[in-house]
Amino acid sequence: MKENAKKGGAETPCERRKDVGVYLKKITERLQAYADKKGFDHDVTYAQGKVLFFLHTHAGGECSMKEIETYLDVSHATVSGIISRLAEKGYVSCEKSKTDSRAKTVRLTEKEYASFDEMKRRRAELETMLLKGFSEAEKETMRKNLERIYNNVREATDESPRESAAKAQENANPVKTKQ
Repeated sequence: MKENAKKGGAETPCERRKDVGVYLKKITERLQAYADKKGFDHDVTYAQGKVLFFLHTHAGGECSMKEIETYLDVSHATVSGIISRLAEKGYVSCEKSKTDSRAKTVRLTEKEYASFDEMKRRRAELETMLLKGFSEAEKETMRKNLERIYNNVREATDESPRESAAKAQENANPVKTKQ
């Protein structure tokens, strides 16, 4: 079977099953598509929903953009784009911090507070769908294993999302030196 894959042939289901990374990527893509489809009625994407949920549950409805970057483990540019779209839709407001003029504070709006119960319901529905058929012990084992995988990946990657974004920007716009 491996010979077939080495020669450019398609992998068999048995060969794919061994690659955890492929499964994680496929699960993530399908989960995002499912969540985006379910959130269509509320005009909120999966990424936007994660920010809103963080603001509701961890930040008391208000925090800095830096806190969101840290929570999501993504770059400033990514968070800035998500916040801009949420502000356009009326779910958050964003303004300069009163204590640090370099920072921006993100706040939930009344419109978002009104839709939070629906968001919690959809999140619980998604969790139920994901863990259907698993015993409580299996769920706990899975959570522990996923946390270990995540920690392994974090340990292996030696740069923050901000550093990654800066390197990508440098590669996209290399500085020309004078000769």
